[in-house]
Amino acid sequence: MAAEDQSIIEELMKIKGITTLWPAQKMAIDAGLLTSDRNFVVIAPTASGKTLTAEFVMLQTLSKGGKVVYLVPSTALVNDKETEFSYLQSKYRVSRKDWLDSDLVITTFEFFYKMALLNRRSVENFTLAVIDEFHVLYDQTRGFNLEKALTMLKELKIRIVCLSATFEDKEEIREWLNANLVVVPESERKVPLEKGSINLASVASRERMTKFYTLLASAQDKHPMIVFCSTRDRTRSRALALCNSMQPVGDPSKLRGQIEGIVSRTTLTSLEEQLYSCLRKGAAFHHSGLDERLRKMIEDKFKNKEIKVLFATTGLAFGINFPARTVILSDLTIYQENETKDVETYLFLQMAGRAGRPKFDDKGFAYVVIDDSADVFRSKKLLQGTLERAFSHIMLDDLFKKAILELIFARRSREDQIISFFENTFYNFQSTRIKSLVEFNLKEKLGHSLKEMIDEGFVEYMGAPGYKLTDLGYVTAQFLLETFKTYTLDAFLTLNDYLEGSGEAKIDFDLILELSKKFEGTRAFKIPREQSEEIEDFYNNRGVEKPSHAEYSAYAIFNGWMENRPKHEIEQDFKVYASTLDSVANELSKILEAYKNLASKKRKRIDPKFDILKDRISHGVKEEQIPFAKLKGLSRDSVRELSTWCNAVLRRPPFNYTGSLIEVLTKLYQDKGRDDNFLLTKLANGPAMIGPKKAQKIVNLIKDSIR
Repeated sequence: MAAEDQSIIEELMKIKGITTLWPAQKMAIDAGLLTSDRNFVVIAPTASGKTLTAEFVMLQTLSKGGKVVYLVPSTALVNDKETEFSYLQSKYRVSRKDWLDSDLVITTFEFFYKMALLNRRSVENFTLAVIDEFHVLYDQTRGFNLEKALTMLKELKIRIVCLSATFEDKEEIREWLNANLVVVPESERKVPLEKGSINLASVASRERMTKFYTLLASAQDKHPMIVFCSTRDRTRSRALALCNSMQPVGDPSKLRGQIEGIVSRTTLTSLEEQLYSCLRKGAAFHHSGLDERLRKMIEDKFKNKEIKVLFATTGLAFGINFPARTVILSDLTIYQENETKDVETYLFLQMAGRAGRPKFDDKGFAYVVIDDSADVFRSKKLLQGTLERAFSHIMLDDLFKKAILELIFARRSREDQIISFFENTFYNFQSTRIKSLVEFNLKEKLGHSLKEMIDEGFVEYMGAPGYKLTDLGYVTAQFLLETFKTYTLDAFLTLNDYLEGSGEAKIDFDLILELSKKFEGTRAFKIPREQSEEIEDFYNNRGVEKPSHAEYSAYAIFNGWMENRPKHEIEQDFKVYASTLDSVANELSKILEAYKNLASKKRKRIDPKFDILKDRISHGVKEEQIPFAKLKGLSRDSVRELSTWCNAVLRRPPFNYTGSLIEVLTKLYQDKGRDDNFLLTKLANGPAMIGPKKAQKIVNLIKDSIR
């Protein structure tokens, strides 16, 4: 090893405060990590020093004037790594978006792919790419994005170093990436992991969960623990049930004030009230039906040991650095893609990897719950760690077509240009090695998919120049690359069909319903086993006997959210979890903008009130409230209080003002001689949620309206 490479090792060890290399780092260095330019795949247990292994080659690359891109599966991990690598900022430029001038860029798989696809110049000067959490290749959505990013890296001939906690087909991946392979045994895990089962099969069915909760509450030496559940409702109901056997902790008024401050409301929804009652006992639940800001609060409290037992959906297995002492998989089956499936081993191992906190624990624990005889066989597979084979997800027709759309969008429109990309994919690598009666032919596969996309209306064949996106194809590809959403192409066909059927772009209830059905992100979750008589009657009159989650959501959006009803009322009356309505509305607004763009490209009439209705959805307010809802810092609750005050005071004697909200306030301002101080005082002391800063913004808005 050259002296300068040895000095890199010594420098980083000094920065990190370590005196001895761990096995993962020693094995990688011995395999030529610092002395060759080959790609590397490092497979090592959680907390065994994988990241530090990558940091050696990162520091070496940077010290020689090279550029590094560090790729992770989520924005939350970008934040974590930015903090973790902050020591580099004294010498090097570290960023998450300054591609041309930074030495180290930390970003997500999909964002790198987008940059490489649409702005190749911005990435072609990088010399090293580190892929963290490489095992997400198993996951459909994340794996699809990762494979595309890796394919681009292979095209660009950028050196690749992959870090993974586990992977089954090691030789296959090594060969695809033309890499050196380093496999660190589980015995080298820094914090040993003890695996086992909690067998409830012999307990009477009505008593099983009670015994389970007793075990969780009494196992204080195993706290903090994460209990993974198969559904959102199970995380909530189990957390509430556990709390019956736990004592209150901390200051309840301080905790409540913290939650109210996060959601900017003094009245919580029923789901938020339930979360509050759990947190009071040192427990919590975590799922996508909660406001994103509340989920972040829960994560912080768990890290700070304020939560002893956290019930979560499997989404928490990926992403942030979220260690626990104990992990429990309470459901060995999961509902996916409209069917019940066994939890896959790779997912359990990802969950189990959260157990055992370095610097805190000398051992971690991972358990599976056996509920019946079928679970006995499932548990053996999971505990033995028998991994499934990883398959390329680009092979799925919908994802293959999406990749084609993206390539044509980036003007790789000829067949040979499209094929050259797919030739480098894991999909092509695997397919050409499968022994079958029919030999795999990438060109035939591409031709078949392109024909279907022509028939569906996404692309057109232009002859020698290749393929061109139709208006529908362009809007779809643009949306996918801007948002990185996982919606199927069928959802965009529905959008197109609705536009063609109506003949114009307009927003009505039926459109919101169609979007709720096809675009999952535009759907608020219905509260299980609860019904709204109002909604049931509405749909029964339409001939719908059992309204779905989508139908409940559309009604709640149109008749609750857009009418600026309080969230707790929406949840109470319409039986949907209202905590996430802000994000649902934001997603709806993005889809509607794509719908409008499609109409514009197709030269369809756009309803003059389209933007007004879109703003109502985006902000959750009535039409007259829109100008105020657009003011920074004025929440829909503040706007509602302003409206209530105007109705109670200014639209009654002695004022008797008429007109819209802004017209009423303008009349008051003008009648009082355009006295700013008068209106400021009136607003600040009138509406319950309008303070001096918000009042000033309203006064400025009124003054602008009469100039």
